[in-house]
Amino acid sequence: MAIVVLIQIVSTFLLTGLSWYVQLVHYPLFHFVSASEFHHFHKAHVTRTNVLVLTLLPIEIVTTCITAVYGFPGLTHAQWILGGVLLLGICLLTMTVQMPLHTKLSAEKSEDNIEKLTRSHWIRTALWSLRLALLCVCLLRYLR
Repeated sequence: MAIVVLIQIVSTFLLTGLSWYVQLVHYPLFHFVSASEFHHFHKAHVTRTNVLVLTLLPIEIVTTCITAVYGFPGLTHAQWILGGVLLLGICLLTMTVQMPLHTKLSAEKSEDNIEKLTRSHWIRTALWSLRLALLCVCLLRYLR
């Protein structure tokens, strides 16, 4: 079980770091790409980001399900529910807000849609950060 917990913490850490990187570095760079080059830039962004997300997010979901069944050392049932709700919120926000905005941006550059993407991504970044903090607190409690 320890390996599952370690994998979950590492995947959460990596996805949280990716979220912060995209928020602070990558999305702001969208503004500097010309309209004529934006389609290629955006396609490359989505393709390369998906390599990481589509590798790590399934790991995150599977390890969350496993810990739901077998428990997570140092994590109460209420804390596990909170962590699950945070993950569900991240997934719902991705599917209902972020993905539709990326679809619009794949068709054409829109400063308005870039701003909406950046603003809404702050919520996702906060949710990932809260999830990581929760798992770290539980890990520290377990290690004591």
